[in-house]
Amino acid sequence: MLDKPYPDWFWSKSEKSKKSDIDEKDYKLLLQKLKCKPEDLDYLIINFFDFIKEELSYYKKLEKQ
Repeated sequence: MLDKPYPDWFWSKSEKSKKSDIDEKDYKLLLQKLKCKPEDLDYLIINFFDFIKEELSYYKKLEKQ
């Protein structure tokens, strides 16, 4: 392995969502509702984007009512 590159599966990078996937208004709403720091919310967006999407849709649904 000294003269060969690493296999793709060995150091594969996972797909990460960026903060830009969420609008600024939605980002502020999540900060307010989840009562967390921006760094914590960024971590959640990157690692648990499905959870964030669910929470965001839930909060938007509550606002409409």
